[in-house]
Amino acid sequence: MRRVIVFFILVTLGLVLKAQDQGLLPFKKPLNSVFINFFGDASLVSLNAEHLFKTGRFSYVSGKLGLGYNREFVLNNAPSDVYTTIPFHLTYNIGKTNHFLEVGFGATQFFGNTSLNLIPYPILGYRILPSRQKKLNLRVYVQVPFDGLEQEDILFIPVGASIGYCF
Repeated sequence: MRRVIVFFILVTLGLVLKAQDQGLLPFKKPLNSVFINFFGDASLVSLNAEHLFKTGRFSYVSGKLGLGYNREFVLNNAPSDVYTTIPFHLTYNIGKTNHFLEVGFGATQFFGNTSLNLIPYPILGYRILPSRQKKLNLRVYVQVPFDGLEQEDILFIPVGASIGYCF
């Protein structure tokens, strides 16, 4: 399991370093976005900021950081705890025009009355990224934690969707 995590980190860091070398090339897509994420990322809802780094003619690396919340998973009507979440990810995106396949690695940090501190997970997604600024972007994705979906008290939904604004 640790080898998989180390592999994803090394690949992602290599892509980010390559992106910095090509930073002077023109990139016609908007480089920044803010978006609301529904489900996924071990959050029920989160507000996120993202930046894109060009890696090639039809590819880029995306780095995201957010702030969200989740609730304790209970089957009866008992009171449930609320958790603050900080989701983040690095993904590699490839595609033409406005449609991109997204593959990467993410994790969510938890704050609150929980024994979990961090849940890492791989990400596989599809996104529509506009060619111009001041337009909406859309993203749907799937992620399964490395430890499986049976998290102690966290409601982890493996599918998420995002809608945001590019600038």
